[in-house]
Amino acid sequence: MSATLTQDYVDIVDSGVELTPEVVDFAYLDGFRLLITFDNGEKRMFDVEPYLDRSPMTRPLRSVDYFHQALCSDGTIEWPNGLNFCQDTFYGLGIPVGD
Repeated sequence: MSATLTQDYVDIVDSGVELTPEVVDFAYLDGFRLLITFDNGEKRMFDVEPYLDRSPMTRPLRSVDYFHQALCSDGTIEWPNGLNFCQDTFYGLGIPVGD
């Protein structure tokens, strides 16, 4: 990362701007739904099904076996083909769930 980008990130963090929480854990629910835990302790349910036919990258997820191969990676959830959703998507479109 360049010095400028690093300083820009520090400036954003120091400015008090809240960054989107990162994914720290998730569980599979029924269908193609995920229960996602963020680093701020919040949990949200996110349904991946509406996205399954949007591109060649998402189509493999139609296989439940493949869908269940996801891992937490770099603050989000990633599948073996490199597909991931930005944590902003999971957080912003996810439905808040109580404990």
